[in-house]
Amino acid sequence: WLVTVWSIWLAWNEVVFSKKIMDFEDVVDLIKLRSWNWLKAKDLAFQYLFALWSNNLFFCLNLS
Repeated sequence: WLVTVWSIWLAWNEVVFSKKIMDFEDVVDLIKLRSWNWLKAKDLAFQYLFALWSNNLFFCLNLS
């Protein structure tokens, strides 16, 4: 959940301070990308490609 809160915070800052327009899909994509990056950095055994992981999150996290 931390990556979700962090991504929403950063998106909100972009809207408020940089006058950018962020839509829901952009924020969700950023959440997925940051989650994948954080998992790869934290766990060396996490070797999934982003395309595979982002389309099948629960399988790659062994939650299926």
